[in-house]
This record gives sequence, structure tokens and C-alpha cells, in this order.
Amino acid sequence: MYRHVHFEGCAFGFKINPDGTAVPLPDTQVDGDNDHWVWISLDPVNPATRIWLENKSGLPIEVVNALIRLGTQPRYLSSSQGTFLNLRGINTDPKSHPTDMVSLRMWVEDDRVITVQHRPLATVNALRESYQNGQGPKSAAELIVALTSGLIERLRNVVHEFEKEIVALEDESTHGELITLRRRLNRVRHGIVPLRRYVAPQRDALEGLVNANLPWLDDWWRSHLRETASEINRNVDALAAIRETANIVQDTLNARIAERTNKVLVLLSVGAAAFLPLNLFVGLLGANVDGIPGAKSPYAFLWVVLILVAILGVEFAIYRWMRQKKMLD
Repeated sequence: MYRHVHFEGCAFGFKINPDGTAVPLPDTQVDGDNDHWVWISLDPVNPATRIWLENKSGLPIEVVNALIRLGTQPRYLSSSQGTFLNLRGINTDPKSHPTDMVSLRMWVEDDRVITVQHRPLATVNALRESYQNGQGPKSAAELIVALTSGLIERLRNVVHEFEKEIVALEDESTHGELITLRRRLNRVRHGIVPLRRYVAPQRDALEGLVNANLPWLDDWWRSHLRETASEINRNVDALAAIRETANIVQDTLNARIAERTNKVLVLLSVGAAAFLPLNLFVGLLGANVDGIPGAKSPYAFLWVVLILVAILGVEFAIYRWMRQKKMLD
């Protein structure tokens, strides 16, 4: 188990050889040298992290604030001293939803990479384990490519799950149970909101990185980043397609609800219309005036019942005829 901590506030640190092998970063070293480069991962929750960044890292205060600040959008900034890159990755915490994306901030120089994350990221953990097991990325450029590729791969898996779910919803939208379908559709729509919020800026940040003339990024690794940016663009298109399909599914469900409501209203209207003649007939017989037919006949009630049944029979026959003529559809 890897337990080395370079300083208070440091999650881990590696001194990396050109062949990709690594050793724990010495306590006195904060930069690379002629034969090695370093990767330092910081814990932004620890107050000592800001103290180290401000006093010992040699970074401008603007970069320090960008590395520590919460709630920032994916972006890319470059200066003569180095490159700042902020990306978002899928949340691997089993207690959290995957779309609650985690920010990964990176400061990249020729011989040093500093990363900051407020919550665990599987991509960072995997690369850390690769160094602990003997070998990892051989350069800062390869490390950045590995980090961005890992983030996008896990993003692609989540987007693919949403694609499968929305296709299933589209297939079931015409016959499935409405309450269940609406609940599943809401989960999809709410799930893609944070993805749409961060994926498009992430694409722009990577494209800015690809197009910049950076000394630590050669053409080989630039081509890998360009492919990663293209993959993000495909995810952006996939999320747009999911959103459009979700709108279509919602329209289908709304149409089914409206159709069901209309059928209920038709039945209520038919029922109300059926009882109107009966109420009129009974109301006339119940008038409190002289001359009501059958008032003194012992068979009057029977005749009234038979007349009411006859009226219902005529109304039913008219209703059947209207249904056959499709006048009530």
C-alpha cells in the first residue's frame, strides 16, 4: 500500500524517470530536474495546500486561486510559465450519482504536473496505481493525454447508458405504463443536464489546448488530444440527440395522456346525455300539479319504469350507430 506523503496537503507525489518508472517525490523537491519530471496531486480541502501553493510552488496567485476555487467550468489558460486546464470527470463514488461530475484541475509545465481534485476520480487512481506497480506515462504530455482519455472514456460509458435507456423509452412510449415511463424519462432528462453543462466547455478547453503552441506538447501527443476532443464532440452530439429524443418521447406520452383524458370525457358526456331525457321525463311526472297521467293507477309506476327502459334502449341503439359511423372516435 502506497503511503508516502510529500508534504501536508499532498495526496501523493512522484519523481518520474523518462522510461516511466517512478519513486516517491523527495520532501525537498517541488520541481523536476534535467533527468526527471514530477507529478504532485494535492488535497484542496487541507488548509496546508493553499499555504504550500502560495509560498513554495512558485505559481502566480491567479493560478493558485484557479486550482483551489470550487464550482468552476471546464476551461484552458496558457502563459509563458505553464498551462492551466480544468476538466470534469464522472463521479466514481458509489454513494453519488455518476453525473455529479468531479472537477480535475491541472497545472502543466515542462517538468512538473500539479493536479487538484475535491473528490476521488477513477482515472487519477488508475494512473497512480500504474506508477506504484512499476511504470506509467513517460512524460507530462503523455500523463495529460492519459488523464483526458480516461475521463472521456468513463464519460462515454455513461452517455452510452443514457442512449440505451432513451432508445428503450422510445420503443415503449406507445404502449408502456405511463407512470413508469414518465419516471424513467425524468431520470434521463435530469441526468443529462450536468453532462450537457460541462461537456461542451470541456470540448472547447481541449480544442484550445490542441491548437496552442506548447513546448511540452509535441505533434504525437497533440494528435491524441485532438482525437480526444473529437470524442467529446461526438458525446456532445449524442447528448443533443438524447435531448431531442426525450422531447419526442415526452410528446408521445402527452398525446397518450390527452387521448386517455378525452376518452374519459366522452364517456362522461355520453353518460350525462343519456340521463337528460330520463331526468326530463321523471321531472315532468313529479310536477306538483293536477292532471299527471296515471296518478291514481296502480300500474303507473310499472309503466314509468318500462318507458324509462325503452328510452335507454333507444339511446343505446343511437350510441351504437354513432360508434359504427365513428362519430364518437
